[in-house]
Amino acid sequence: MSRKEHHFKAGDSVRVKPNVQDPDFGDEISGWVGRIIEIENESILIQWDSLTLASIPVSIINQCEQDGLDWSRMNLYLTEVRHIKPRDSLDDVERTLERLQSEHLWDGIGEEGSRIQKVLQNVDPDDEWCCI
Repeated sequence: MSRKEHHFKAGDSVRVKPNVQDPDFGDEISGWVGRIIEIENESILIQWDSLTLASIPVSIINQCEQDGLDWSRMNLYLTEVRHIKPRDSLDDVERTLERLQSEHLWDGIGEEGSRIQKVLQNVDPDDEWCCI
C-alpha cells in the first residue's frame, strides 16, 4: 500500500482494529485510540489519546517502565488502524500524560520504586525541598 493509497497523515486520529495485539506484550489493544505522530513506509507511530492513556492497565505501565518502554506511544502497521474523529484535545493528552507520569515516576526501579512512590504520593515531584 503506497502513501497515496492509505490516506493517513500525521495528526490523524485512529482507532485500533479488532484482534490487534500489543507487539511487545501480546495483550489485546483493539479499540485503543490515538493520533498519528509519524508514518514510515507501512508503519505508524501513534500517541495514545487521553481516554486511552487513562485506561491503560497499571500493570502494563509498570512493566513498560521497568523494561524502558514508552507506554504512551506505539508503533503499528497502517493495516491495523482506521480513521476516526478525535475524542479529545492535545491539551487533554498532555494533562493526562503528566498526571500518569507523576503517578508512575518510580516504577522503573521495581518494588523499591513502589515503596518510594507510596511515601511521596502527595508530594509535587518538582518541589525538591518537599522530596528531601
